This record gives sequence, structure tokens and C-alpha cells, in this order.
Amino acid sequence: MGITIHYRAVIRCDGSYIDELFDRLENILRSDAILNIKRIDGFEKEYDFEKAKTAINELPLPSSLDGNPFIYTHYPVSKEQLCPEHRKVLVANIHPGCETFKLEFIKQKEQDVWIMPYSFVKTQFAPVWVHIFICSLLCQVESMVRAKGGSFNLNDEGDYYYSKDPKKLYESMRYVDSLIGRIIGALSDSKL
Repeated sequence: MGITIHYRAVIRCDGSYIDELFDRLENILRSDAILNIKRIDGFEKEYDFEKAKTAINELPLPSSLDGNPFIYTHYPVSKEQLCPEHRKVLVANIHPGCETFKLEFIKQKEQDVWIMPYSFVKTQFAPVWVHIFICSLLCQVESMVRAKGGSFNLNDEGDYYYSKDPKKLYESMRYVDSLIGRIIGALSDSKL
């Protein structure tokens, strides 16, 4: 539970364009003194390959309760299984109160199509600036993906990405904090 940013993309390009995107993001991260950054080029283990195969063959669709997305259910993309050929990953630990920020692009076999499978980062327990900073990174991703005619999808539970309104984000975070507080209070009262 907590404010989360969900994202995915598809782009037709060669691997050097993904490297260029990662270079741009890494420069932004380093300029903000975020140095805990890791890049992965390829599959480190067989498990990574199998995980990538599953990721590019599933499409997450939000389910909702009272009109608000609360869970993503994964459905097959097509009857024909896509096969991954290569993988490029950028991982950054931006703040201790935030989950690790991860961008992973997986190249389809024998095509110049790179899929960034459904990913997410929870920012609820970090300062508001962290959520805003991650949104700015994802704006760079969206810009470069769309510049090549690609598809980029994002759902920001904090309602900041598209509104650029920090007050909405702050209100969303406070609301979720109050829900978490009520749950903790109810659990404490029930003496579980």
C-alpha cells in the first residue's frame, strides 16, 4: 500500500539508442548526487532470461474498485510467444524511503523492438521531491520513446506526472498516510 508510479513502453530502435537514453538518465542522476547506479547489459543468469520472457509476454491491465486502479492483472500479449534476445537495465537507489528505480528494456528476437515491461516504483515513504524527481526521469524516457514513434504508458497514483501539481501529490500522500495509520490503529486495537 502506498503511492506508486506504474510504467511500461515499447520502442523500435537499435541498442545504441537505449544506451543513449540510459546515458542521459545517468547524467541526471549523477548531477543530483545519486551515485548508487548500476547498469546491466545482457542476461546475467538463466533466471533473468526466463523472467524477461515472461515479462514481454504479459500485459498488465488495471482492475479497479470504485473507479480507482488498485491492482494490475497480467494477461497474455498474444497467442504467439515472444522471445527475448537481449536486455539492458538501469537501476538506481534514489532514496532509502523509496523502492529501487528500475528501467529494463528487453529486445525481441530478430527485431529491433525493445519492450520495457510493466514496472513500478513505490514512493510513499520518501519525501515528495523523490516522487517528483522520478517523474522527471520518466518524462525523459517518455520523450525519447515517443521521439522514435514508440508507445509509453504511465499511471501515477500520486496524480503528479500529468498534472505537475505538487499540491495534488502531497494531498494524495497524506491521504494514503492516514489510511495506513488507520489500518495500523485497527490492527493494534484488535491485538493480533
